Amino acid sequence: MWNIFLIVGFAMLLFVFAIEKDLFSPNAILCEAYVLSIVCALYMKETWIFSIHHDTVSVILAGNVWFVAVGLCTSLFYKRHHLNRVEVSEKAPISYSLGSLMILNVVCFIISALYIFFFFRMVGGFSLSSFPALMTYYRYNIDELEGIPTIINQSVKLVRAAAYIALYIYLNNSLIDKRRRRDIRLLLPVIGYFPLVILSGGRFDLIIFLIYAVVLWELLQRYYRGRRNINFKSVFKILFAFLAVLLIFSNTRSLVGRKNTLDALSYISSYFGGSLQCFDVYLLRNGTSIQSSYLGQELFAGLHKLLVQFRIIEEVGGKSDLADFVTANSVVVGNVYTAYRKMLHDFGVGGGGLFHGLHSFLMNKWYLKAACSPPQRFGLPLLTYSILAFTLYLHPFSEFFFSTVLSWNYMLFFVFLFLVKKFLVNMRIIISIRPK
Repeated sequence: MWNIFLIVGFAMLLFVFAIEKDLFSPNAILCEAYVLSIVCALYMKETWIFSIHHDTVSVILAGNVWFVAVGLCTSLFYKRHHLNRVEVSEKAPISYSLGSLMILNVVCFIISALYIFFFFRMVGGFSLSSFPALMTYYRYNIDELEGIPTIINQSVKLVRAAAYIALYIYLNNSLIDKRRRRDIRLLLPVIGYFPLVILSGGRFDLIIFLIYAVVLWELLQRYYRGRRNINFKSVFKILFAFLAVLLIFSNTRSLVGRKNTLDALSYISSYFGGSLQCFDVYLLRNGTSIQSSYLGQELFAGLHKLLVQFRIIEEVGGKSDLADFVTANSVVVGNVYTAYRKMLHDFGVGGGGLFHGLHSFLMNKWYLKAACSPPQRFGLPLLTYSILAFTLYLHPFSEFFFSTVLSWNYMLFFVFLFLVKKFLVNMRIIISIRPK
């Protein structure tokens, strides 16, 4: 069944590519992600000694077909009625205030320094040689530790927003004028953001940022240099970028306190292929019927938490088993179940399909508009699509579009994005040093 799953998944990818001739469209990304996930699962099949059932394959393939169908219809409608390609008559770099950038870099440095200080005070000091042990201690005792002050934790979102906006300007301007690649001042927020990701104990933010960078770079190149034909060189670059992301993911596990003895390839394959096995177990236990204790228990977990925080609704009970780990052949497979699990768990086939189609519609709409938004104007669709592309690449892993993006953390992050953009691009702060 695994082989059939891979063949059909790869055939879908070829079909989408034949129509769109694009490896970065939402439809293509989804198919690419599932082909990669299937390959990873196949690599671990002998270790898990586990087979995948017909119902699981049917649900995933039907979901992917539905996503692609909605996407192609969206593309057809918007291309015919709404979108006109903007011709680049003048390649003007994004102009930003040097004074604003200097202030922003100082603020980001202060926030990063404070976060690092409170973190190591929390875990009992700093030692480079024992850093992995400190991260392990932090990971397994986080509930008992004093924690980092809330204002510092929330301020990290400002550093993250600064990294995203600064990288946007840097990549845009570098494509227009190669000499602007030397403007490393724009990369300081990016450099300052990485340590905070590592210290937070998770690597997903790093993966999400790298996905953002790759997608943004590709779309900017298309805008300035025209639509490029996909050739061997392009495919090689994409594969190299993915390989780099996966190797970073594997090699940083000890830094964030992960205890795992698997080799790099097995570790990566287990992480990105295990969700298919977990979803298979879920379907065998529950089928496709609704299992949630209340409306949107898993799919809108972030939104529920936000509404509770603002006291719009009361906190509801009914703990989900979403975090339950699945084992096969005495080996832990994982505790993520693909994006389809949350949709089916909360709304069944009909309701889940509705939200899945909405995801496709919005991502395809933003993607089409991104191709027509002048980057130097900070086109919202371009920025939005690049940021949210991770919800497609990580679709075989878990659902992020509704459960994560519709949350207090992401909403505050988007507010910071807006404020940083306004401060850096639209405000003119002049800092002059006058000699005595």
